[in-house]
Formats: sequence, structure tokens, C-alpha cells
Amino acid sequence: MSANHTMDYYIHRSIEEIQMRLKSDYGEEFVNYLKNQPKSEVIFIASGSSFNAVQCAKDVLGRKLNKKITVFYPYTFALDGLASKDANYILISQSGRSTNTLKAMQVLEENQIPYLFITDNESIQSSKYRHVQYLEVGNEEVPFVTEGFSLTLFLLIQAAYRFSHSEISELSQIPILMKLSVEKAQTFFQANDLGLMSRVHFCGLGSMEGASREAALKCCETLQIAGSAYELEEFMHGGFLELTQNHYVFLLFSQDAKDRIGLLAEYLPDLCGHVHVIGEYLDIDDDLKALCVIPFFQELVYLMNVQKGNPIPLMDSKYVEFEKKLKSKTIGYYE
Repeated sequence: MSANHTMDYYIHRSIEEIQMRLKSDYGEEFVNYLKNQPKSEVIFIASGSSFNAVQCAKDVLGRKLNKKITVFYPYTFALDGLASKDANYILISQSGRSTNTLKAMQVLEENQIPYLFITDNESIQSSKYRHVQYLEVGNEEVPFVTEGFSLTLFLLIQAAYRFSHSEISELSQIPILMKLSVEKAQTFFQANDLGLMSRVHFCGLGSMEGASREAALKCCETLQIAGSAYELEEFMHGGFLELTQNHYVFLLFSQDAKDRIGLLAEYLPDLCGHVHVIGEYLDIDDDLKALCVIPFFQELVYLMNVQKGNPIPLMDSKYVEFEKKLKSKTIGYYE
């Protein structure tokens, strides 16, 4: 695949899109579905970056919707079947073609359960049981989700605010802080020699755990760097024992975890030569921090990708060849 645009283009475009959508009714179908199908629990079914976006939004969704929030991988859900008939079900697949997501949809259809499908695939239409919320992202030429992640997360947050009649102006800082994160990443890249990074851990609490998952995924899929994500405290249950002086650890800052992060930042350098606290510059509620910090790691991965001679086409080729053998989507990535 030859792309006319880089990841950097989509990082900046996502900030511009969020700025515009703050003034719109973005997420309205989501809001209407929850209002017209009132349940005490919301069950999300998603994979990859979509799963990570829900993890980032889980706390704010629970707080604003005043409902229990549960997240399933599609394969697990399709195997186990309905977790509860007294729940709102929301499937997320940007492509709308993920094999396991469509199997989960089949389970809901067979049980005549109303559900919401959040997607960017306009061929998926509303039906007897299906409500549809379009992401309106458009095609990303770079094959690994950048803008799609940010807009999915923003949609979940803004819909939660609109459902609860919260003041949307509280979200106006988000594009400003996203842009600040991009600038912080550029400064960080210039100040640190990242050329030899080959193993990295990301640790965070709450929404920042979701951000850790997405940061680790981006390292794996765009840089051929092994990345692991941990809930902050879980890192202390074995993950830290892997550390050597060549490892990198990123601690994603939140006020809830301020004291613990401070102690980790103090003592981890005894085990690891590269320990960095990221996000302490974000002056916003912890529930909203993930969306603001993700551009830091997106931009950092982009800059490292350029530094490494752009391995994205190689990773794209790997994906295509493997997809021919074992499809993860109903229409092949290569078709």
C-alpha cells in the first residue's frame, strides 16, 4: 500500500475533527439508543483499538450513564453467548467486517436482542434489532488505526456527556491538550535516543490503563517493538521482574495514582535505565486524560517509525499475507 498521508497527518486531523464535533450532535444515535432501550448495564463488544477505546472511556461512561459497564472481546462473547438479557449491547467495529464481531452480532440477532453497532461502514444499515451509529472517520491510508481510535473514544465520551445532560464545555480543553501532547512527544523524541528501544512497558490506572493498551499495540504493529500494557499495580505482580537496563517503562500519570507513580518513578531506575512519567502536564479530569495523552504516543511512534526507515509497509505486508491464510475480516484486507 502506498499512502499519500502519514500517521502524523491523521494525528493532527483527529484533533481538528474533534474540535469541530464538539459543536455538533456527534454520538446522537448512541444517546437515542440508550434512552429508548433503558437498561441497568451496558455491554460493549469490541476488539483491537476499539476495545482499547472502550477501556479508556469505561470510567466516564459508568459515571455519566450511571450504569454498569462491561467489555467483552467478540470471540469470547460469541463462545459464551448472552451475558445478560437485561443489558444494552454495543458492538464496535470501524471496518464493520471483523469476523468475530459479526458472529457476536449473529448471537444478538438470533436472541432478538436490540443492539447498537458503532462503525464507519455505511453498508451496515439499521434493521429490526440493529441501531447504527456511524463514526464518520473515512478511510485511513495508513493501515493502523490512528484517527479512528481518537474519534471512537471521543464519540463515547461526548455521547456520555449528552446522555447525562452534562456541560459539554468541560470537553473543550481536549483538542488543546491533544495538541500539547503532540508537542511534548516531539520534544521528548529530540531529547531521548530511542533508536535502540526494543522492549517497552506501559503502565496506567483507570482510563490510563486503556491508553497503555493502545500505546503498546501501536509499538507492536508499527515498529516491530515488543510492547506490554499493565494496570499500574499489576505491573508489580511479576512484570517488573523482566526489566533490564535496556528496557523502557512509561508510567501514565493520573491524580488517582499520583503517589504510587511517584514511588515507581523513584525505585524503578534501580532495575531499568529508561523510566519516564508521561501526562503530568494534563490539567483535566482523570476520566478524560486518556484521549489527551494518546497523541503523545501516536506522535512518538510516528517519529520513531521515520527514524527506523519506515517499517509500516513491511508490517502491512505481513498483515496481508497472514490475512490470506486466516481471515480476521469477512472481506480480505488485501481485496
